[in-house]
Amino acid sequence: MQTQLAPTAPSPSSSSAAEAAPTLYQIPVADLALVVPLVGELMERVAERSDGRYSVGGMLTRFAKGDWQLWIVWDGGAQGSVRAVIGTALYHDISGLKCCTIRFATGRGAARWTHLLADIEEWARREDCVKLDMIARKGWAKHLPDYALTHVFLEKDLTQ
Repeated sequence: MQTQLAPTAPSPSSSSAAEAAPTLYQIPVADLALVVPLVGELMERVAERSDGRYSVGGMLTRFAKGDWQLWIVWDGGAQGSVRAVIGTALYHDISGLKCCTIRFATGRGAARWTHLLADIEEWARREDCVKLDMIARKGWAKHLPDYALTHVFLEKDLTQ
């Protein structure tokens, strides 16, 4: 059972009172079509960086089926914009443990919004997950000090 998050508390790292703090939203499947125009550019960036593993259409299909969950970081209130986009998925590993994985996370100014991942962690706990994992570029480790760097993902292109 998936639940929707209410907006999270303002970022304690806001640089000025006039600047709105980023807010995390989980996008319900029913609202996906409303959000797609706002996240298209970021979704294209995810697809481009995936080396052919993801396509925008493929990701949208996963979101529409409810296989993946779409999250956005909104920056700036009513006149704001999408600062980041995050995709998650719930799964059971081979031992039967329920887990949540962050399939991707990309956006602008990560230092202003990575603390909001704690809300995804809390959502995953409410979904009875016991672990949260992600495959990410090494630079993410500096933003997530509570996460252990346990593995490195190596790959070789076999088409060349």
